[in-house]
Amino acid sequence: MDQRVRDLSHKLFGGGQYRLEVGAAIQAGELVTIKDLAEELGDPPGSASVNVELKILESIGLLTRLPKVSGDRRVFLLPIESPYWSACRQLAEFARAGAMSGRPV
Repeated sequence: MDQRVRDLSHKLFGGGQYRLEVGAAIQAGELVTIKDLAEELGDPPGSASVNVELKILESIGLLTRLPKVSGDRRVFLLPIESPYWSACRQLAEFARAGAMSGRPV
């Protein structure tokens, strides 16, 4: 992901530099796991940072933790329907476009 997206995220969320990046990668209704999302996003942010962001999103009700599956160590999270996910995608696009056109982020 673009550093401009992380800079905007940091400013918007008071230090949550990966929050837009994580939110933009999540689609409402599609199951999420820390490992899968961390692999999709690469390093950074890495598993530990993705885990922190997912816990915050879960704590405010944007993600619902599903019951554990016997024999599976993964934690599955289900994103609720919310304008938050599309807002993250739009803000990430804005950050990339703004920086490319010379506008301050």
